[in-house]
Amino acid sequence: NGRGPGAGTGGYCWATGPSYGGFGDGTSGSANIYGSVYEPTHLGSASGTQYGGTGGGGAIKLNVTNTLTVNGTISSDGGNTAGDCNTGGSGGSIWIDTNMFTGSGAMSISAQGQKGNNKSTGAAGGGRIAIYYSSTDLDINSYISSNRIHALGNTTSSSESNGTRVSGAGTVYIEDKQQHSLRKGDLYINNNNQNGKTAGLTEDAYSFNQVTTVKHGHITVKGQ
Repeated sequence: NGRGPGAGTGGYCWATGPSYGGFGDGTSGSANIYGSVYEPTHLGSASGTQYGGTGGGGAIKLNVTNTLTVNGTISSDGGNTAGDCNTGGSGGSIWIDTNMFTGSGAMSISAQGQKGNNKSTGAAGGGRIAIYYSSTDLDINSYISSNRIHALGNTTSSSESNGTRVSGAGTVYIEDKQQHSLRKGDLYINNNNQNGKTAGLTEDAYSFNQVTTVKHGHITVKGQ
């Protein structure tokens, strides 16, 4: 349908928001998660109802030989909503591989899903972020818990939904190449105190060093 593998279903104001790393939410229909937690390259999925469509987030890959310093914004957020009943797009992909990873408190690395517009009952899921480095002077736990690095879901509240609809956070994977074995880094799920749908992993065998779920971050592994 041209809207991506995680496009939501349902129609008019009741369509479910699209998914990617996190499940979209809505009062009707469904949307599936997809893509790699380790090497995220997919685009976010678009919304789409009889009222038009809104694009998902893009795909960003940065291979940096020496030092990556982030003092501003790297964003692959889902598209803003358009149309009276349309949901937003799901977050996209950010894949960073660098030697030294550093930055300031002004850092924002985000792949957030967007909420529905006006009467919409749908909210789009977060995307996927993976960061690989050999050294850092940052407190990664603090940067994730303070939402400087995030793949949040979102919350929609409208007269049509009889309450709020909360999409799932996406995934943030961190691998210290000096400390972690390949694909055995740390996985973070943070939804910024929005309690609703879950993050999702596609069916596979996983062996993380640590899985951290905070602020109503939940996770589902397909096939489990």
